[in-house]
Amino acid sequence: MKRFNQEMIQKLEKKIDKVYCNACGREIKMNKYGYFDDYLTVEKRWSYGSRFDNQVHSFDLCQDCYNILIESLQVKPDIENEIK
Repeated sequence: MKRFNQEMIQKLEKKIDKVYCNACGREIKMNKYGYFDDYLTVEKRWSYGSRFDNQVHSFDLCQDCYNILIESLQVKPDIENEIK
């Protein structure tokens, strides 16, 4: 049988208040419901021995800059429509 004492523990949580596109620098706006307009977030954890040895790179792109990126690719990504 376990007995527990109750303790008040404060937890610090991060809350996003602003998002900026790393390509164009524009702020990605929050709508009236408290959600940000859709954008792409990329986070890459580079492995040991890579050019970026054990670094974590992250960036955000607005929809316009994502479209520019996609158009610049020699091999286009697979795009599927999500069926709900």
